[in-house]
Amino acid sequence: MRRLPSLQDTVVALQALSLFAGLTQSNTDMTVTVTASGETTTYTVNRNNRLILQSSEVRLPLYCIDSRGIGIIVWELSYLWR
Repeated sequence: MRRLPSLQDTVVALQALSLFAGLTQSNTDMTVTVTASGETTTYTVNRNNRLILQSSEVRLPLYCIDSRGIGIIVWELSYLWR
């Protein structure tokens, strides 16, 4: 059974995001490169988009994740078995 997010979940997430924003550097300037199955995707993270989710679907196997620059990023991989 899948549970829908509640208002409390949203409030907790917004509080965590606000705390994260206050603790991280505002001069973030990073490039993150993800290589999977021969395809490369590059993400740019800077002070204007550092709190915006950037995502894409990648094919396994995942070969390399490379980040360069200054700042903090959170990276997550979700895998769905079919």
